[in-house]
Amino acid sequence: MKAKFTLVLVLLLGVLFSNAQQVPNSSFDTWTSPLAPDDWSTYESAFGFSLGLSAKDTVDKVVGPASISIKSDSIPGFPSYGVLSGIASLGGVSTAGGAPEFLGAPFTYRPDTLFVLYKYVPAGADTSVIVFGFLKALCY
Repeated sequence: MKAKFTLVLVLLLGVLFSNAQQVPNSSFDTWTSPLAPDDWSTYESAFGFSLGLSAKDTVDKVVGPASISIKSDSIPGFPSYGVLSGIASLGGVSTAGGAPEFLGAPFTYRPDTLFVLYKYVPAGADTSVIVFGFLKALCY
């Protein structure tokens, strides 16, 4: 009887005190800056002005009032860069070394599912890719 009670108590406490970490602003709804959604970084937020590679989209949305529109394009006035791929990266960005370095964000839990909703409009022989980068930090 004591073993069953202890097991039920442990399971109940585990359910009550477990929490699932969510990706901040995962549906790109909150934009306090016009350059990037809150908790995310783009080339626009790295350089501090709009390059036309990413923008708030209030037309094509699913969950909330907004989404993010990302495209690849050349930058007017900077032909040496060629065509840059638009990017939205969770976490901060640093331009200390000249080129932007997207820093990411710590995520301590292990989700078993990621949902991605996208709309893809190819132009000619265009292709697209979605990249998720996961790094395991070493703790000493």
